[in-house]
Amino acid sequence: MGGVEAAQRIREYELMHDLKPTPIIALNVRSEAGDRERFIEAGMNDLITKPLRRVDLLTAIHAQTQKPELELQARL
Repeated sequence: MGGVEAAQRIREYELMHDLKPTPIIALNVRSEAGDRERFIEAGMNDLITKPLRRVDLLTAIHAQTQKPELELQARL
């Protein structure tokens, strides 16, 4: 199972069980045109590309955990 399918399944489970969305940050080897949109549509909240820099990861985590109420960006 790939990351897109995993994110979709997590979002489906959250919806079925009336759970608040868990932040999902994609880690991808490369970023091609349309990747960010595809990942966001699948329910992910952000995308980081390799090589992974610590500051990028910490920034993405901070951006997702400092929201007063996490919002589901893609409903299935």
